[in-house]
Amino acid sequence: MDLKKLGFVSTPRGYEGHFIVSEYPKNLGVIPKGISIEIGFSKNFTKKFVVEDSFINEKKLFIIKLKGIDNSEEIVNFKEQAIFISLSELDKFNPDYIFDEELIDCEVYNFETNEFIGKITEVWDMPANPVWLVSTSGGELPIPAIPDFIKELDLRKKKIKLFVMDGLMDLLNQSGREDED
Repeated sequence: MDLKKLGFVSTPRGYEGHFIVSEYPKNLGVIPKGISIEIGFSKNFTKKFVVEDSFINEKKLFIIKLKGIDNSEEIVNFKEQAIFISLSELDKFNPDYIFDEELIDCEVYNFETNEFIGKITEVWDMPANPVWLVSTSGGELPIPAIPDFIKELDLRKKKIKLFVMDGLMDLLNQSGREDED
C-alpha cells in the first residue's frame, strides 16, 4: 500500500481530541468523515485511525479529530508523528490531487512545438499558486503551475506539456541576472 505524508501531529486544539496538523498540503481540502488515515514515525510503523471531523479554521490551520481520541492528553502521545493516507483513501475525496514529489523529474515540453524544455527539479509553494522550477540547458526556469499553462499532465510517463506564452522563456534569461543598480 502506497502511503503519502499529509503533515505532522502538532498541538491539541480544545479539550475534545481535536488537533492541529502542521505542513498539511494547502490545496488538498478537508478530509471527510469516515476516511482512514495512519499516524506514525515512519510509513512502516503506523497506527490506523478513522476521521471523525476535520476543518480549516479562519487562520488557515487544518484541524482534525479522530474516532477514539476524545481528549487533548491522548494527542500528546502522537505529537510530531507523521500523518499518512493511502492513495485509495485519497481517491475517495480528491482523486486529482498531485503531491509535489510526484512532479519532480517530470519532463516538460512545449505544447505547440513538442520541444523539450527541461525537467522539474523543485516545487515552490507560493501564496498565489505553486511554481515549478524547471532545469533547462540555459538555467533554471520558474513556471507558474496554473491551468492557463498546463495543457497535458501524465504522471505515469512523467511528461508535462505546457503552453509557452510570450515572455515566459524571458524568465529564464532574467533568473540568473544580478541587479546592476
